[in-house]
Amino acid sequence: MPYLAAAVTDIPTISLVLPIASMWDTATGIYTNADALDGGIFEKETSVEFIYPADPSKTQGLRCGIRPQGGSSTGSWKIKKFSFRLSFKSIFGDGKLDLNLFDDGPVSSFDDLLLDGGGNLVWTYGGTASADQQRTAASYIRDQFAADMHIMADPKINYSPRGTEFHLYINGLYWGLYNVHERPDASWCEAYFGGVNTDYEVIKVTLDYSPALVDGTTVNYSDMFTNVINPSTNAAALYQNLRDNYLEMDSFIDYWFINFLLINTDWDVHNFYATRKSVGGKWRYHSWDAEKVLSRYQSNKYE
Repeated sequence: MPYLAAAVTDIPTISLVLPIASMWDTATGIYTNADALDGGIFEKETSVEFIYPADPSKTQGLRCGIRPQGGSSTGSWKIKKFSFRLSFKSIFGDGKLDLNLFDDGPVSSFDDLLLDGGGNLVWTYGGTASADQQRTAASYIRDQFAADMHIMADPKINYSPRGTEFHLYINGLYWGLYNVHERPDASWCEAYFGGVNTDYEVIKVTLDYSPALVDGTTVNYSDMFTNVINPSTNAAALYQNLRDNYLEMDSFIDYWFINFLLINTDWDVHNFYATRKSVGGKWRYHSWDAEKVLSRYQSNKYE
């Protein structure tokens, strides 16, 4: 028992409290309708408390919005332990979370956070495909490891979501270990690069293999692919145009190298974010949903 007590106090805790119907109502509950939810249509209000047993002075509670998060991770065919997004909005009482979540990070004020329960290579994996191999290889650190590697390759030019581990409780019930991390949206760009969130364009590519708009417009991003990247263009001229006008090239090289190095088998046609300042900015790529890195250590599919 001493080992169990240490396990639940060595890592900080997030406690969520909300009406049972908000989670489990058959028509509007965010857990029972997670697979059909998109765009926050079922976002609910919750009380959240960040609890630090090792440093009670950091503990704080506030109110925010909560919704399920993810693509296939909200499908019950794969896993029953869903991920969540917490949104700190004035309509719920607190417009931001002011907390030093990541000791090595420059940002301590957040508009939203993801509570990532993991969808692959976790003990709770319930899909029929390679379920035994998925559970046997469970580690819970791969996604954040990839993001950290991208940052550490050159912290002056590389930006990916920072994260850390929390235990999660929902209405007093233990819900498991979660990686709590940032979401690289326009508010995240504002926090890291300055200006206001309306200055930024954000796209993500997840399950459908095509850019989905998060913030701003996709005009410049589409132009980069349709009008600039052209096989008939001289390679040197193409590279120079991309570097000068469209792409933060040095950071992109690090991003690409890290995904190759870690053998990311669930990329590159999906699972990434890209952001850009609308006026005079260039596109940056950010590590995202890289939980399958290092899962094919005996071969490299890119050889």
